Amino acid sequence: MAKLRTLGAAIDELRERDPETSLTRYALRRAVLEGRVPCIMIGRKRLVDVDNVIAAFLAEGGQDNASAV
Repeated sequence: MAKLRTLGAAIDELRERDPETSLTRYALRRAVLEGRVPCIMIGRKRLVDVDNVIAAFLAEGGQDNASAV
């Protein structure tokens, strides 16, 4: 089942999972507006699936950067 959250709530949930995350609400918003993270519009609110947020940023190479060091 999808965990649909507003952008702010999605960032809060990601911070609970990883308190050291550098992902900001602004960065998530930009990714949504650029189409890199899928969203559902409900009125003026954008809802994202938290698992899709993680998958989208890992697909961009977030995981590979850690192994390169």
